Amino acid sequence: MFDLLAASLPSLFQTGEDIALNFIGDFISILIGSVGIVGLGIIVFTVILRAITLPLDIYTKILSRKQSLKMEEMRPQLEKLQKQYADNQQLYTQKMQELYKQNHYSVLGACLPSIIMMVIFFVVFGAFNGYSQYTNLHAYNEMIVSYGDAIKPYCVEMTLDDEYTIFNYDLSIEEEKEKGEIINVYYTYTSKDPDRFVYIKVNAINIESEGKIAKDASIEYYIDCDKMLQNPAIAKEVNSLSAKAEEDPECASQEECCYKWVKELGREAAKETFYENQHAFLWIKNIWYPDTMFSHPVGDYQSFVNSITQKVKIEDKEYRITEYPGSPYATSTTYDEITHNLSTEKSSANGYFIMILLSVGSMFLSQFIMSKMQKAQTELQSADGSGQQSMKMMMIIMPIVYGFFSFGYSAAFSIYMVTANIFSIVTSLITTKLVDIVFKKKSEKAFKEKYEKRYNASKGIVDKKSKRK
Repeated sequence: MFDLLAASLPSLFQTGEDIALNFIGDFISILIGSVGIVGLGIIVFTVILRAITLPLDIYTKILSRKQSLKMEEMRPQLEKLQKQYADNQQLYTQKMQELYKQNHYSVLGACLPSIIMMVIFFVVFGAFNGYSQYTNLHAYNEMIVSYGDAIKPYCVEMTLDDEYTIFNYDLSIEEEKEKGEIINVYYTYTSKDPDRFVYIKVNAINIESEGKIAKDASIEYYIDCDKMLQNPAIAKEVNSLSAKAEEDPECASQEECCYKWVKELGREAAKETFYENQHAFLWIKNIWYPDTMFSHPVGDYQSFVNSITQKVKIEDKEYRITEYPGSPYATSTTYDEITHNLSTEKSSANGYFIMILLSVGSMFLSQFIMSKMQKAQTELQSADGSGQQSMKMMMIIMPIVYGFFSFGYSAAFSIYMVTANIFSIVTSLITTKLVDIVFKKKSEKAFKEKYEKRYNASKGIVDKKSKRK
């Protein structure tokens, strides 16, 4: 009998816990499941969210554009003040505020809607971050389940009730002694079925009533190579592995080849599950990781554990994924075994920075359009015109901030940002055009009324003079 566990096989009847999602995360999950393509699901989610906030967004843009056009009307007066108080910013600001008051111009009008939009951005950012962690952890849990399911047909029969129940078995008891005293007692369950050659060993303290095993028990797995090799088909495959023993350090002996044959069942099943659930989109192999060449579709153990910052909740207590009792993430052993056949995915590039460049570029374009919409405010808000320099700085800083988010977080969030930016650019252009048309008509109407009023007044004066004559 050969030790199958050997500190490198996960419990075949144990999986990890998932982290909880908030309502936005649940909505994203439902939407992606309905659409079927994860990247497209994120685009649809972004469009729905932007459509919901569209009235507020349009209101903000209309207000901002109206203020810009009002500022254009005040331009001659403000330019005059700029020349007059070029060396006195404080006095210029005071005179400018007086002019604002006379013309019913408010600099705070669009602030509250903008703050609300910023709050929405950070709420969605948190939801995406949480959902990406949930998805990566859930995918790994599914791989653990697949690994165990592939080996279970060869294992002593167990079912999952309140405790583990074992059927069709032979039981042997082993005592561990030290200085003549019994230290531990172990129960070994072997199967009567000739095709079940994977056995289990459990400490007696974990045996409940009627021979059931407690769910939190530490179970050790063993393999009977002699019984395993009685199956001609399996024996043929094991012998094939033995023939390549010089090339494979995992097959130094026949027993180790038996061990590897069993492990390969689980490894391949875990690999298939990864590909079945792989969240690829266009050139990005895993959209829950950044679209970079130094990020990989499957991370190593440390990067995986570090990426899961949210805690799991078990019986009203919160734990990090490496800390709760019986966690399969406590050491790298289980993770490395589950992902053993995904070595290519651990080293290949997850993306090529394209989504990051699109995110930065779309934000720059959005800022550029905004600067054109608010040209008057930026040029006239200071005595020396330094406001224009501040706007130019914002055109650089905001894309850099977005680039930082794209580098540090998932490509899924980059897809959201690019979609949101494009949506914002389109609505900005349409809103600006409509506001300009309406404002132009109002200005023409006001000018016409003013001209007619003057004309009529002038005509009345002429008439009076005519009457005197």
